[in-house]
Amino acid sequence: MRIFIFAAALFLAVMSARAAGDPPRPEVKAAVEKCLAEKEKANKPAEECIGAIADACLEKGEDDSTSGMIACHGNEADVWDERLDRDYQTLMRTTKGPEKKRVQDIERAWLAFRDKKCGYHQPEDDGQVGVITNVHCYMEETARQALFLDDIVDTQNSRK
Repeated sequence: MRIFIFAAALFLAVMSARAAGDPPRPEVKAAVEKCLAEKEKANKPAEECIGAIADACLEKGEDDSTSGMIACHGNEADVWDERLDRDYQTLMRTTKGPEKKRVQDIERAWLAFRDKKCGYHQPEDDGQVGVITNVHCYMEETARQALFLDDIVDTQNSRK
């Protein structure tokens, strides 16, 4: 039980520190942007970039600790979170009426879904693996939503 409490506290500390508004690390942001540009140029799905930077970080093995693994996923998650926020704010400025409400509803429902989905493993896993799984899930789901909102913004821009 103590391990579960420690793991949960570690996860919450890391995620709340990230939520404090620190911008993504520039080198991680540049790597994600480069991956997205390469996939677009090659006509490959942008989803192939999800986790690519975190996986490369893990493969380096510079910090095999739980906090090191969390940092690898968290650093990439910060980039996707910034992209998601940018696109959401764009949609809030550029949509009106029912379309704006739909975007708000989608975002609220997605936040609830992500939190439930990514928190699923923690209660059954009394160890640090659950924390790593949660951060990985948070990164993946945030990336998917960022790409979804990016598609909406692109569609909206193509109509202009």
